[in-house]
Amino acid sequence: MVISLHACDVATDLVLNKAVGWRVKVILSTPCCHHEMNRTLDCPALSFIADHSMLRQKLCDAATDALRLKRLEANGYEVTALELIDPEETPKNVMLRGILRYDPASARCRRAAEEYAAAKAFLLGGSADKTMV
Repeated sequence: MVISLHACDVATDLVLNKAVGWRVKVILSTPCCHHEMNRTLDCPALSFIADHSMLRQKLCDAATDALRLKRLEANGYEVTALELIDPEETPKNVMLRGILRYDPASARCRRAAEEYAAAKAFLLGGSADKTMV
């Protein structure tokens, strides 16, 4: 099992990468800051959101965690985003949970990998090889 609590920015991705590489059975991660996508977002179709800094940050928070879950899914994990504690306590209350259930070579995981690549390319344009997820 791998647990990470409030790992800032790409530190969450580093933890998830290690956990996937180790093929751990259970991953519990509560990401903190999501600055990387905010810096690298390159998606003209979403400019109506991204042009407003507060909305851009909320979009990047949600999209970063969704990409993280899709990447775990592509690697054989059954995934869920859960509310960790009452949102009135902290705005950083999302827990990403992955439970290893599938062979990464399965059609299910290959499809998830394709969806992950397409979503990442859509959001980051030509920067799809960035450190984040």
